[in-house]
Amino acid sequence: MAEGLQTTDGKKLDLEAAEQSFAQAMSSPADDVPAPKRATPEQKEQAKAPRASRSRPKAATDKARTTAKSEKVDKDFSEDITGITTGLWLTTASIPYTQAYAAIVKLNQPALIASLNQGAQNNSQIRGYVEKLSSGGGGLWMMSLGVTSVNMAMQAMQIARDPELRKQLTEQTKADLQSYLSAAGINPIETEHADDSKDNQTS
Repeated sequence: MAEGLQTTDGKKLDLEAAEQSFAQAMSSPADDVPAPKRATPEQKEQAKAPRASRSRPKAATDKARTTAKSEKVDKDFSEDITGITTGLWLTTASIPYTQAYAAIVKLNQPALIASLNQGAQNNSQIRGYVEKLSSGGGGLWMMSLGVTSVNMAMQAMQIARDPELRKQLTEQTKADLQSYLSAAGINPIETEHADDSKDNQTS
């Protein structure tokens, strides 16, 4: 045994015993090495799980592509879009402050109809807007009512400023009233006589 080798606590090392243990371990047969454990059915299922999860994004992508393709329709929306763009032109053309800009809508209306029609055929969101506006659910009736109200207010102001125009419209209204009463079977002349007799009785 070699001398002079010892541990930190002063204990001598037995090198011969260590060499014998190492030689014995090297000469032991390979059969003594334990065989690896076989995977259980549960472990096999767990090993397959990641593969299934990796295939999900592909399925989702295929579904998205199918949905995108199904957005296209063969319906022609030109008539609906014509009504919408005409309503837009009518609105801007009826207000003095926007009449100059109404020309832009008029000049570009054919191209605008074609572009929006193609968009509605290929995009569900644009198609929804077109259908909503053309069905009256988009507030076009409110726009039309607003334009009509503005026009009536401007006409009333013009009549109030022009006495001659007031006189002409008054005569026109009387004529229209007589025509309406005649069509309804009421004699306007008899009505006038009845009014005169009431005035005489009152006086």
